[in-house]
Amino acid sequence: MAEPYMDVQMSGLSLHSRYDNGKIKANYTHDSAPSPSSSASDGLELDYYYCDISKSEVNELLMGKPDGSFLVRDASTPGDYTLTLKKGGANKLIKIYNYVGKFGFSDPYEFDSLKDLIDYHKVNSLQLYNPLLDIKLLYPVIREVKRDSVSISIKLR
Repeated sequence: MAEPYMDVQMSGLSLHSRYDNGKIKANYTHDSAPSPSSSASDGLELDYYYCDISKSEVNELLMGKPDGSFLVRDASTPGDYTLTLKKGGANKLIKIYNYVGKFGFSDPYEFDSLKDLIDYHKVNSLQLYNPLLDIKLLYPVIREVKRDSVSISIKLR
């Protein structure tokens, strides 16, 4: 007779259970990191997006990183973002505007998503935006996903 097994996965949540010696053993896992998106509607996962972390946390994450390292966080203006880029050993903050579903550093806003803007500047220099920024977005600072786990054991009679 096959032993019962259950595996449930939802966004950021996993539940695995199995039958073992008269007990159902379950393991619940939840991703505690935020689920980033380039706009509220497209749900695109961006591993260099840190939501609402502070400037001091950004500085800590970029400390010791090479020029071209970058991350994105929420700007103080709702719906907009801040790109922090390491250039010349210092952090440069660049506001990314989200205007009517279009993204950019300044008008005209040419990109359909935050990801499109970042991907473009991984290949093309930011010098087009600012002559002093002769650099590409080379090294995304990837956020770590922390997992919380809980084990549950149920005895069957």
